[in-house]
Amino acid sequence: MTQREWWPSDYADEVMPPGRESPSAWIRGPRGDTYELAGADDDIEGAERDDDHPRIVRPGEVIDFVWCESLGTVEVTIFPDGAHRVHGVVPAHATHFWLAGDPESLAHDIPSFVRRYRETEDVPEPVRETVRLAQWSAEIPHVLIVTAAEGPQFMELTAAEAPETVQ
Repeated sequence: MTQREWWPSDYADEVMPPGRESPSAWIRGPRGDTYELAGADDDIEGAERDDDHPRIVRPGEVIDFVWCESLGTVEVTIFPDGAHRVHGVVPAHATHFWLAGDPESLAHDIPSFVRRYRETEDVPEPVRETVRLAQWSAEIPHVLIVTAAEGPQFMELTAAEAPETVQ
């Protein structure tokens, strides 16, 4: 079984800190009656924390989070004419496909991955590549609640509970 990693949706970018096991793992504090959302650079080696402008979060505030679940890899043979063959099973719920270490190869399905690959690589003969697979969620609103028993935690909101405008 794979484990989901979570990020505040504002942190989903080309360079991201390592994911955390839950939205609540991003909480720092308390700082009086408020908390801080751990900074995007907190876990990036060599990055300086921006403690002058921490993201303050108050109980009741809603923050969007996204999660990612790694789905392993498949081998893909790409032919000079643009055809391709997948060696393995691509899970139906996979949403992202890429070569490890090459963010420019990111695509949302195998045919798009093959097109992108051929735009940057010469393919005079068949080439077999290992393609990483993952499923990313849409933004999921979470509200910060604080209880005596559990302390601070982000709780997922249902669609009916979520405000129309979420931070």
